[in-house]
Amino acid sequence: MRTPDHVLIAWLAQSADDADRATTHLIEGGKAMLQLGHIFSAVRMPGQLVHGALGAELEHDVREELAERLDGAVALDPRGTGESRYYALIPPLAALTWDMADVAPALGRDTYLSTPAPYRLTPPGPHWAAPLRRENDFCRPAAVRSLLEDGLQALRRRQAAC
Repeated sequence: MRTPDHVLIAWLAQSADDADRATTHLIEGGKAMLQLGHIFSAVRMPGQLVHGALGAELEHDVREELAERLDGAVALDPRGTGESRYYALIPPLAALTWDMADVAPALGRDTYLSTPAPYRLTPPGPHWAAPLRRENDFCRPAAVRSLLEDGLQALRRRQAAC
């Protein structure tokens, strides 16, 4: 069962410098700049690797499998021009031991992320590719690593075929 949006908004807003302002931005604007490393951190995953790992070209084609593989919340910044970026939410301290920074950096303390409101599930703008279902809806770092490794293998196969 999914936690109500107002509870999730309050949880997200805890990581903002100004929780009241962040709450207003999430409710009215659909997104807010939140500081990472306190209640959650995030791994910034290139769209090319996510799509390669899941065998899909389009963002809307990865939603279900991404949610199944990572079993946690994943935000998507579609980046109108350029490559999309996926942000897998991970426990706050997991960023300190993340070892794939050269491929997909873990973003923790002193980093801000434009985070979508829980109800933002479709474009335009930042939205949830794998919905935020509850507080602490973290992806397991090992699952994120496995997805990225699969994406790297798919990229290597594609490059070798050229």
